[in-house]
Amino acid sequence: MKKNLLFLFLLLLFITESFSQNVGIGTNTPAFRLDVLGRMRVKTGTLGNVSSSSGIWFEDYRNGVNQMFFGMKDSIRGGFYGSGAGIGWDLVFNTRSGVFSDKFDINGPVNFRSGSTDYFSGSIFADSNDIYFNAKKSNSSAGRGNLVLQFTDPRNPSLVAGNIGVGIDSPFYKLSLNGDMAMYNGNSFIGFFGNNGSDLLINSKTGSTLGGTSPDNLLLQYSSVLGATTGRVGISTNAPTGKLHVYGTSGELFRAGNSTTAIQMSDDFIQFIGAGAGKFFMQLAGNNLTLSNSSGNNSAILTLNGSQVTIGQITPATGYKLSVGGKAICEELKVQLQGNWPDYVFKKDYQLKSFDELRSFIQQNNHLPNIPKASELEKTGIEVGEMQRKMMEKIEELTLYILQLEQQMQEMKKQLPSKS
Repeated sequence: MKKNLLFLFLLLLFITESFSQNVGIGTNTPAFRLDVLGRMRVKTGTLGNVSSSSGIWFEDYRNGVNQMFFGMKDSIRGGFYGSGAGIGWDLVFNTRSGVFSDKFDINGPVNFRSGSTDYFSGSIFADSNDIYFNAKKSNSSAGRGNLVLQFTDPRNPSLVAGNIGVGIDSPFYKLSLNGDMAMYNGNSFIGFFGNNGSDLLINSKTGSTLGGTSPDNLLLQYSSVLGATTGRVGISTNAPTGKLHVYGTSGELFRAGNSTTAIQMSDDFIQFIGAGAGKFFMQLAGNNLTLSNSSGNNSAILTLNGSQVTIGQITPATGYKLSVGGKAICEELKVQLQGNWPDYVFKKDYQLKSFDELRSFIQQNNHLPNIPKASELEKTGIEVGEMQRKMMEKIEELTLYILQLEQQMQEMKKQLPSKS
């Protein structure tokens, strides 16, 4: 009887201590209601049944309702099970490979928070076909934040950020894309980056589908948004000096038009194409700028060399601003001489040759005085301005000769007897 009373006393003492203090297994200083030092195994019930499978239920102290279960889903997967309607196994871990493809399975969105704020800074969620990555500012009403991929970790700046691959498992650049990339304005498709075999396509389109409408405008270095007007575009150069700078050393650099009619620019010439063939060329060779109707210099139409212009031939005549190889015609030609116009013939001190001197000179030289002979003109050509001056000199001399003859005639009339 005393033993029974002692046992009941000790049992009552144990129960009292258990409800008022912590219980330790493997430790004599438990810090929690149940403090276990070492491993603990839960091995009961039926797998795949949250009513009897291995795990722990967490109860809402306010109403005594089981809210969340942490335990085994089946023989190899464990996770969290929510008791709410339509929730189920929201988070599942796969503990073995080769059986299920998913190591980590989440049913529903995943939110990310920074610090103790009540607002999440980002989320990952999916629907039946797509997965979404969403960055959000700390205040849910403040709009979207930045989504940063492969950013250098500020906690360890020495670690350089890696590369991101889309559709490729070995990205070589910061962003490597295998396939096309589309651009949208809201729900409207406006353009894409793509490929055509080994070619890169940049296309601007309007509408909601890729082939819906014809291309729209493609703007490069457009300034209305930022207010800048000094931007430039360089092709094959990282230091453009003009609004559009195309760098190259050979071959076609620029072409505008179609297969039959176009303008083509190369490193040293501009070609105008008509009916599928080159019709007119502008070519730079050394210091010469040549306009021609073929790619060879032998068919040059116009050549500019410094301050000299050549038409129809390559080498300009020395000392002349304009050289023409062939005939020239114009409706009007003005020659303005820098020397004296031959009005000096009418001055009193002008030495006009007598008739005998003029006759003698012509008989000896077969040309007029102060006029070049034919053999010289064949070699040097005729200087129009100078020749006009010489011809005017002869005309004025001829006028003086006529006046002399007229005076002699008047004197002869005076000597004739008058008719009665």
